[in-house]
Amino acid sequence: MHMTDQEAQTPVAVIGAGHFGACHARQYAAHSDARLVALVDTHPARHQTLAEQLQVTLTPTLDIPVTITAASVATPASTHYHVARALLADGIHVLLEKPMTLSLADTDALADLARAKQVLLQPGLQERYVLDALGLPAAGRPVRLHAVRCHPPMARNTDCSVVHDLMMHDLDTLHTLNPSPVEHLSATGRQHHTAHLDEVQARLRLDDGCEALLEASRVADTPQRRLTLTYTDGTVTLDFLKATATNLTGRPLGCFGADPAPQPIPAMDPLALQISDFLRAVRTGQPSPVTLAEARRALATAESIQDHLHRGTRHV
Repeated sequence: MHMTDQEAQTPVAVIGAGHFGACHARQYAAHSDARLVALVDTHPARHQTLAEQLQVTLTPTLDIPVTITAASVATPASTHYHVARALLADGIHVLLEKPMTLSLADTDALADLARAKQVLLQPGLQERYVLDALGLPAAGRPVRLHAVRCHPPMARNTDCSVVHDLMMHDLDTLHTLNPSPVEHLSATGRQHHTAHLDEVQARLRLDDGCEALLEASRVADTPQRRLTLTYTDGTVTLDFLKATATNLTGRPLGCFGADPAPQPIPAMDPLALQISDFLRAVRTGQPSPVTLAEARRALATAESIQDHLHRGTRHV
């Protein structure tokens, strides 16, 4: 007996229907391998229009009245651990947006639970797909990295430090492009409009001598998102808001040619790629290309930066 197209699709829920959760929901609704069946949000009245557009059940709790096999968790960071734990305990595969949790202990506990239940726990580090699409992991290890990720104040993502919020992507970028352990770090930061650090500058030195400067702010006057990588033969600078890259290494680097004139950064949809990989892993049992060990590595460095900022610890 052949399954119908609908029976072959993975029934999915999205937990958290805010800005990013809505992006997840629309991706699933448009994906041929998924069947979006539910949205969960503690403020359902705010998201009734989205539920009606996508023709899905909207519920305020995890007591979802329809069967699901997998779920994306896009709730506030401080709730990730408890929401993901409840889903994993029920045998549901989980795509957990960054930061997975706000502590290594909680992330490790979720990983243990996922193994015990034999379900997938996939980290939501979609910027990894940008690096891969640009061919940067294969371009050699940079000797310096400078990442700037800033935006003006926003009402969302205020329940954690900007280190766990914006800087998490750039920590993963650093460790992906140069996996050498962190030898030393220092950091400065300040609060502005939340109870957490809203602006942080972190300096890291890896044990192979690579130096990194990471700047993250959610109190900037204007948005900025740049990545400058220095190699022994020159630099490449990517301005993601202008969608241009300038390669001064004198050689082809990743997807960029050797011409020093500004070049376009190819358009891509990293969230779509992440969700496709999640659905494929759920369906086939093959591992996700973004591993828990890699997510844990970035979280460990974030925790070290937080430790330095709060307790004056200078060494990892």
